[in-house]
Amino acid sequence: MVKTFCVPSISRLLTRTGEFHHHTQKRYDDTGLLIAEILQWGYESERGAEAIAGFRL
Repeated sequence: MVKTFCVPSISRLLTRTGEFHHHTQKRYDDTGLLIAEILQWGYESERGAEAIAGFRL
């Protein structure tokens, strides 16, 4: 999650869309759920691949 904030283009997007200020808890919760899917099922599983695809949205 920290890496997301270190990439300048992503930080600008999150700031511009208000995600930093208006949806902080939702972003935190969603990131935790996605990472849990990858850790539990592996990144090569169908569920893991879907979780990774969710990061790209």
